[in-house]
Amino acid sequence: MYYGTNNFGVDTQIGTAISTDGNNWIEKRDSAIVKLGGIGTWDEETVETPGVIYVPTNPDSMKYMLYYTGGTYDTSFLDTTNIGLFPTVILQMGMAYSKDGINFTKYNNPNNNSNPLYAESDPVLRIPYTTGALPDTIDYSFSSIGEPSPMYDSIAGKFKMWYIGFGCGNPTCTGTGALRHRILYTESNDGINWSPSTLVLDIGTTGEFDAAQVYAPHVIKMGNQYWMIYSGHKISSSSNFCLFSMDIGLATSNDGINFNKSTSNPIIPKGTTGSWNNLGSNYPGSIIYKDTLRVYYSGMQDSTVNFIPQIGYSYLDSNLAVSVNNFKNNNYCSILIDILKNYK
Repeated sequence: MYYGTNNFGVDTQIGTAISTDGNNWIEKRDSAIVKLGGIGTWDEETVETPGVIYVPTNPDSMKYMLYYTGGTYDTSFLDTTNIGLFPTVILQMGMAYSKDGINFTKYNNPNNNSNPLYAESDPVLRIPYTTGALPDTIDYSFSSIGEPSPMYDSIAGKFKMWYIGFGCGNPTCTGTGALRHRILYTESNDGINWSPSTLVLDIGTTGEFDAAQVYAPHVIKMGNQYWMIYSGHKISSSSNFCLFSMDIGLATSNDGINFNKSTSNPIIPKGTTGSWNNLGSNYPGSIIYKDTLRVYYSGMQDSTVNFIPQIGYSYLDSNLAVSVNNFKNNNYCSILIDILKNYK
């Protein structure tokens, strides 16, 4: 399991834990496996939301490819201070590779080493910009991108990626809800150079659980279908801790691009008062284990002043064709490890 944590310092870095049964986990406690970049680099402020794939045809040194969200302050990245459209931290997406899944090296393009932002490593998916200036365009991803869900299609020999873009859907970024998260898709032949993004999932309509935001997608192949398990919320983005007041939904697709949201959404709601995830269920990741679909996710508890994040899971019983209403949310199997207790 790969996860974001600040157990190794003030800012978020990537840690890992191992388990033989998916219930009892042992952390690697000595250091983060993917760390912050140096001062003045593009990922100096945060390294988080990892997505990992194993590519058997890659050279030994790159069997594991870990994609992550990295960020730096907008005053470091842009020629100007925050002008209102940009978040305080500009997020882009990087990649680190490993032969054993533990010792990772960040991807670096030596042609960019003269630029202090990219002297140590380079993002593989960027917001559209001219170096040292404001972004070139206003689009789905002009402000930030991240939260990768990578997949390697061994039959097609292609890398596939679902991720979020934070930006606008019109040239002037005007109108209610113009600035928001959307879920995007891209492809690559080598896992480094990616095609232009395609919008695959947008926010829901008024009153739906994902009316304000969709984010944190995780896509798994279920037979011939793609299942996207994602976070959503309908609270105003100006609310305190809005990212932690979320439920988890499902969307399915036959091609990985055209998704239909489940009529049973949200499939994993936040818990009841006093439960381990009473403030929200979000950041899902899914696996098939002994003919059962498990969805691991972050849950928030307590108050917005003293919240306690943990990781738990819900599961869909062995017949994976049954209704998603059969997801089980038993608390006895949900509180797994307290690795995120200090998460910022």
